[in-house]
Amino acid sequence: MAQLLKIASLNVRGLGAASFRTKWKEIKGLVDRDRVQLLCLQETKLSDHRLTEGESPPIKASLQAGFQLWAPAIGTAGGVAILCTKYFKGEIRDFFADTEGRWAWVYTYLAGERVLIATVYAPPQLRDKCQFWHAFSVNIPDADRLILIGDFNTVVDSPSQLASRAPYSPDALAMINVLTTMGLHDAFRMLWPHEKGITWVGPALKTCSRIDMAWLSQTAAHCLLDFSITPVVRSDHKMITITLALPTALHTRPPPSTVPGWIFSEERFRNMANQHWLYWSQLRHPDQSALQWLMDGTAALARLLKQAVLASKRARRLMAEAFIRRALELGDGPPTEDGEEEWWMQWAALQVEWEDWQIKDAESWGLRNKAQWTIAAGRMTKTFFRRLHSKRPASIMMTLQAPFQEDGPLADNTQTILQFAHEYYSYLLTDEQSWTSEEIIAAPASAIW
Repeated sequence: MAQLLKIASLNVRGLGAASFRTKWKEIKGLVDRDRVQLLCLQETKLSDHRLTEGESPPIKASLQAGFQLWAPAIGTAGGVAILCTKYFKGEIRDFFADTEGRWAWVYTYLAGERVLIATVYAPPQLRDKCQFWHAFSVNIPDADRLILIGDFNTVVDSPSQLASRAPYSPDALAMINVLTTMGLHDAFRMLWPHEKGITWVGPALKTCSRIDMAWLSQTAAHCLLDFSITPVVRSDHKMITITLALPTALHTRPPPSTVPGWIFSEERFRNMANQHWLYWSQLRHPDQSALQWLMDGTAALARLLKQAVLASKRARRLMAEAFIRRALELGDGPPTEDGEEEWWMQWAALQVEWEDWQIKDAESWGLRNKAQWTIAAGRMTKTFFRRLHSKRPASIMMTLQAPFQEDGPLADNTQTILQFAHEYYSYLLTDEQSWTSEEIIAAPASAIW
């Protein structure tokens, strides 16, 4: 089940003492009506002095929330804030605010997900906007779910309108390049690709544009449900609200342990499984469902196979210890010159037994290529990788001798080196099986291919 996250943004055009009461009454009504959880404000025009001297507006008590982040304005220019309302049920893990009142961000934890929410108020002057966007990305930490919302003071037209208007302005290009590099997408354009969408109305006739926007990362964009624009009487900007559905994290138990698949390639384990099901078919009760009977039988078979594997591991360890004891008894060399020939015969026999046991052990434990590696290890020439460039700490292969040829040609270029290496590993990792002409005629095609 998903949990909804509603974030609203509004340029309030100042929260001074004279106009605060009438403005905030309307804003508070919209917050309660839409059950907004996080409210982002721009252009508060509240200086650091007013915020630190206890002259800030009584917003905290009005929202009945325990967290509010203010970025003070420089004089009466700028100033942003991120305010939690009583509808926010998550946690604030981290936060930071700009000293010039242009941006602020909070790290929230909601429904088992971390979401970075940032608000921005870009400068109105063209030159300042370009400089602001060029340096903006370093101020926002990397996050999988990032929501950037606020007053961008930049117009971004829809694709259908670009054909009849001039290309993007320098500030719009700078903003789009930075936000695209950050992996963000315009939330309004995702839902309405060809709508104009007015969020600000200027004093002049027919002066209107969409400068209040929300940009989302790819992961956050997948959670986007709605984007709404609400007129506000006490501001020339409109309130924008986005709604996201955050999936609730599911806490599941780890899956039950299973039996390795290579067990069923061993003949004795397959016979054990066949005998188990023959016996289990006789134990089914008439009142027992087929599904329950199958589940119980599978669980019992898994227990039997695991016990058999454990016994096989113990036998394998005892066999290895027996080879070690025999090697220790033989020692490093013949005790006397008279027994030298007998000692070498015993040592050769022990080595043959050890190699045969390694191959059989690898096959029985499902190690597909270990047997071939054991056989081919003796064919590896000592000069195959002997010539390496050793003047640098990280060695570089400069030359390579032909595989399995003591006096073979020497490769000194990349193409020939790769060819020799391919020939070597092709032989080493290829399963070979010899067929006589009679066997080829008698064997079906499926057995060959």
